[in-house]
Amino acid sequence: MKKLTKQTHIGILTGGLLLSLSIIIAGTSIVSYHDTMEQLEINDPVYAVNNGDYAYTPLTVPEETVDLSALNNGVAPASVQSVPSEFTITGEVTAEKTQLVSYMLNSIDYLHRISIDFLRGMRPEEPLVRAVCESDLDIGYALQTSYSADNSLMTQICSNGEDILTVYYNNQQYAIDENQAWSREDDIAIPLEERMSTMSDGIPNYTYRRNITNCHLASYTIFPQELTFSYLKDFSTWDIVGNETYLDRTCVVVYGIPCDYIKEKHVLDTFTMYIDSETGVLMRLIGTLDGEARDMVKVLSCDFDACSVDADTYSSLLDTVAALDYIEIEQ
Repeated sequence: MKKLTKQTHIGILTGGLLLSLSIIIAGTSIVSYHDTMEQLEINDPVYAVNNGDYAYTPLTVPEETVDLSALNNGVAPASVQSVPSEFTITGEVTAEKTQLVSYMLNSIDYLHRISIDFLRGMRPEEPLVRAVCESDLDIGYALQTSYSADNSLMTQICSNGEDILTVYYNNQQYAIDENQAWSREDDIAIPLEERMSTMSDGIPNYTYRRNITNCHLASYTIFPQELTFSYLKDFSTWDIVGNETYLDRTCVVVYGIPCDYIKEKHVLDTFTMYIDSETGVLMRLIGTLDGEARDMVKVLSCDFDACSVDADTYSSLLDTVAALDYIEIEQ
């Protein structure tokens, strides 16, 4: 599917794991999310689920912007894999929880460039596998490198801001998807209350922004829209525990009970998230079953202002696959 024609925009920053949901992808025109961030934080209702009924829950939010980096209710976990046994989920809808969800659903608004190395494995039988994502969100350059369970190179996906080159090392093949790369000018800001809604038949409907990182695995960390919808849509099932430093980043720690679908799909009964307090990037997701914790997403290293991908990266990778005599295929 070809993407829509780009529209020129001059401005500052803007904004698997799926349930059986109706998904809407935002259009191509763009309004800077930062232009309306204050109004959204103060005035937007937050979508919550109470007793199985989907409903908007109006909020009374302080006029000042909530500073997530300062959050600490005195119950910081002693270990990255544990939450104090005395901690009880209240399920309250708070300004802090609302803003945290907004950060996660709009993390691309707070990033220019990012480089992140992480592990992922969503079910107990899945080994943790490694991926490295580098992205310049302003111009659309990106390189995603994924590895197999034995840490051998599996695929690379590269964007030059216009086209996407995918290299399948195991099969000695490659594919070029023309005009499938996204950049900031292709994105549109979406009010928070429009991100989660309910259709007439009662089915929840989630609205996704474009993944302008051009790394599909960024959905686990850099731009965790799916995980946010899956784990945090129901405010009554999770709370903010406090702050903890992870990889020299101040992270908001969330502890919660997943919905029945996620419990069964990912085989867990509670979860803990570490979310970067400045950007909404997911740094760690820990699932626990019968008291035994396991990493599901774990960032190994990150640089929030770096991307080594440049104009030559795409052409260099294309030269490499040509020299290796790989076969071009259609996606």
